[in-house]
Amino acid sequence: RDSVISLNYSENIIVVKTLPGAANAVASTLDYAKWPEIIGTVAGDDNILVVIKPISAVEDIMKRLRDMLG
Repeated sequence: RDSVISLNYSENIIVVKTLPGAANAVASTLDYAKWPEIIGTVAGDDNILVVIKPISAVEDIMKRLRDMLG
């Protein structure tokens, strides 16, 4: 929760910006949450791409992520 700086999206991809070095841990948490709408994540050092399917689920996933972050 403290590692995430921002969330944004385009089409069916959510971009999660994190503190440097924290992206892998946050992506792993998303992967293990096993939300069926998340078909995969790709983590760099401080960014994560979250691929959502179907595209209509993006708004719901964004809300759930924001709720998790407080």
